[in-house]
Amino acid sequence: MRKSSSPNEADETEEQRKKRIAAEWNSDCSFEAEGTGNAAWLPKLLQNYNLKKGLVDVNGDPVGYDFDDQADMCEIVRALIANGKIPEVGEDIKFIDLKVLDYIDCPGQDGQTQVCAATGKSFADKKGWYIALDGQSMTINKEPKYVLQTSLK
Repeated sequence: MRKSSSPNEADETEEQRKKRIAAEWNSDCSFEAEGTGNAAWLPKLLQNYNLKKGLVDVNGDPVGYDFDDQADMCEIVRALIANGKIPEVGEDIKFIDLKVLDYIDCPGQDGQTQVCAATGKSFADKKGWYIALDGQSMTINKEPKYVLQTSLK
């Protein structure tokens, strides 16, 4: 893991800042997805999990946009908690108990690697990321529930 820092933030141009942030590989969920087209994760998140508040900032206040400089998976987990989707950990996002991880399930076998998002491109390429929010993919506290239709009408 590495975290780059600008020697003097005040003198850093916006382009330099973007390049520095793109170079940081500091966790498995530290990516930022483009969020457009087939990879438009925000509308899927709001619809599939019925999030009334939508996304929230670090204080738990609703915001109407995806932060460009915050990892999308962190924004997703924060929104799910603030919207009460994991009652076992409460709705306070200022202190998130690690037991929250017990209620997040992604495709993959129990006890094995589970994949919530993937890219076939560079880690820093925002257009390459896909967050698994459709079908029987990411479930939070066993929600949403999907029912298999066994007969066609």
